[in-house]
Amino acid sequence: MMLDTMPSIGKMVWAIGRRASSCARWLFYRFLGRALIRTVGRRTRFFGRIRFGSAESNIHVGSDCMIGHDLFLSASPGATLHIGNGCGINTGCHIVAVEHIEIGDHTLIAEFCSIRDQNHAFGDPSKPVAEQGFTGGPVKIGKNVWIGRGVFVGAGVTIGDGAVIGANSVVTRDIPERVVAAGVPARVIREIEGNRL
Repeated sequence: MMLDTMPSIGKMVWAIGRRASSCARWLFYRFLGRALIRTVGRRTRFFGRIRFGSAESNIHVGSDCMIGHDLFLSASPGATLHIGNGCGINTGCHIVAVEHIEIGDHTLIAEFCSIRDQNHAFGDPSKPVAEQGFTGGPVKIGKNVWIGRGVFVGAGVTIGDGAVIGANSVVTRDIPERVVAAGVPARVIREIEGNRL
């Protein structure tokens, strides 16, 4: 009877291999990958490949984070990307800093989100867009924020602590703390009262 409730040896081997792989990535990013990620906190787990946009990155990842696979992280020379403690960043996210992006503690970012602190300049019709440089401003995402699947957060935006951003929203202006916001462009739908959504 007891054998029926125990996990199979195959499942145990798979789980041990998965944990060992995550630990190996943590060791790499913490000690050998300092040119790519400047600091990595304790107990942070990496679940797959991360691509980097700049070899001179100034990226900091806090403790107890869960970093998904197929992420693209970039912090241009002179820029900073800071991910707080206890954050979860899911599959396929792109986070690109030309100035500064700060993600507060315990923030959850669902899959396929894009967070960028810059836009292409396009005001001069006599020049190609690619030759006009960038405009933008720092992005600050507060603590305990939940960003739904496929959200875009643009340059110069601040999202307040405890806010929830609905899936596939485009955040182009500041969102106050403890609200639910959604849409294109994102707008406040309602406030979050007490401990309930």
